Amino acid sequence: MEKEIINKDRVADIIIGLLEGRLEKSLLDGYSSPLDNIVREVVEERSGEIKKLYRGMLDEVLLNNLEIKKEIKQEFKRKIAKNLVAKLEGQVEKSVEVLRQDPTLRSKMILAIEKIVNDNLN
Repeated sequence: MEKEIINKDRVADIIIGLLEGRLEKSLLDGYSSPLDNIVREVVEERSGEIKKLYRGMLDEVLLNNLEIKKEIKQEFKRKIAKNLVAKLEGQVEKSVEVLRQDPTLRSKMILAIEKIVNDNLN
């Protein structure tokens, strides 16, 4: 019996792999070829189904999972806090620079810092 050099299943696997790769490439980087146009057309034809599926997945994850809701709220709070601190930091630096320009206030700040250092040394 002669051994098959290439069997139909292997060829099908190769073709499916190539189509998957082309689909991914066409969706990600917009490379233009006839196959890309076909992929785009099919995706556009099925866009309603894809949206419905995507909405369903998001609903399942967001609406039915309390842990995800907590994480989203926590990350949102962190983002707001980080943003506020970043903006506040700029304002503090501006205020400090104004204070540094006043010689009387600057000397008082130096004396206050020296007092803190001396108090901690004793």
